[in-house]
Amino acid sequence: MKKKYLTLLSIITVFAVVIGLIYNVGIFSSNKSENVDVNYDYEGVESIELDVGLIDMSVVSGDKFNVHYQGEKKLLPKFEQNGSTVRITQRSENHFKAFGVNNVSSPSLIITVPEGTVPKNIKFDCGLGDAVIKGVSFEEMEINCALGNIELNDLTTQKLDIEANLGNVSLRNVDAGDIDAELSMGDFEASLVKDVNEYSYDVEISMGKGKIGGNEVSRTYKTNGQNGTIKIKSAMGNVEID
Repeated sequence: MKKKYLTLLSIITVFAVVIGLIYNVGIFSSNKSENVDVNYDYEGVESIELDVGLIDMSVVSGDKFNVHYQGEKKLLPKFEQNGSTVRITQRSENHFKAFGVNNVSSPSLIITVPEGTVPKNIKFDCGLGDAVIKGVSFEEMEINCALGNIELNDLTTQKLDIEANLGNVSLRNVDAGDIDAELSMGDFEASLVKDVNEYSYDVEISMGKGKIGGNEVSRTYKTNGQNGTIKIKSAMGNVEID
């Protein structure tokens, strides 16, 4: 009964995401758009907020704060800076048709953060696309992907919130305080800098296996520690932390 319920939940999730993408970015539009390649430089950035429908995002370190977009013009997001916050939003006003589906590849968005700086936070909310953050630390991070993988490598953060509906989550060489992750379908794998056996855990796995510090754990696993708190709720997928 539980398997049937989770399968139905996954189908509903996919359907909701597709409908959202049709509304927000018009991926079923029959009108093709030219490709564009644009760059924007900003200064004094402490917060990054992204609300996008169809995009692959990468965050890397460099010599200045820069945003680089490559993709179809009709999917070009709106970029704006308000004080120390850069907001990136994507919405298409195109009319679309239910038939004549247009093949649209995910545009890319590369955010470069000055090397050695630690912005206060990043918030990434995406319907379809991957999120890759490498070598850039934030005080707080919130990553939400409906369809897509999340990869965080070589970084430090005090607080990490992750929500992944359909996709895998991978953390490599991450120095994290508190982690709160919720996955519907996908695996969660984490290689942390701190001793994973010294965290407090609240793990719930409906369908899948759990392994922490090389040892298998029960699907409902709770323990106390001093390095921080790791809370993971997984509906369908494996959880491995080392």
